[in-house]
Amino acid sequence: MDLVDNIRRMLSLAFLDGHALRTEDEQKANEIGALLPEVTRLSKRDTVVVDACCGKGALSIAIAQELGVEVRGIEHNGALVERARFAASKCDVAVSFSASAIEAAVLPRGSVVVALHACGGATDATIDRAIDADARAM
Repeated sequence: MDLVDNIRRMLSLAFLDGHALRTEDEQKANEIGALLPEVTRLSKRDTVVVDACCGKGALSIAIAQELGVEVRGIEHNGALVERARFAASKCDVAVSFSASAIEAAVLPRGSVVVALHACGGATDATIDRAIDADARAM
């Protein structure tokens, strides 16, 4: 089974109770599948990957499943953080999710920072936090 198929299966289990993916879920699977090889290239075993503006945590969960590295998801919406935690537990992966505005977050030094759908001011704040943390990559 290829990477995108694994991601589709994870999305179905974590967010759709095993039901078929919707068009937007298929798109997300493809986006995550395109990003993961780059995250893999940039990460080492001791790397912390920070998923800024992580939403429901799909990218965070996929990174944790595929790479086995420490993943921290940051999302300002507390309800989405709870959904992300529940989804991670359904997939049996350990991801640390926190409810915080990215503007207030302190990222681990040397981390790899990803932000699949950060938009507006959140993009600038993510870049600022990554620079502050001397991130390995963003």
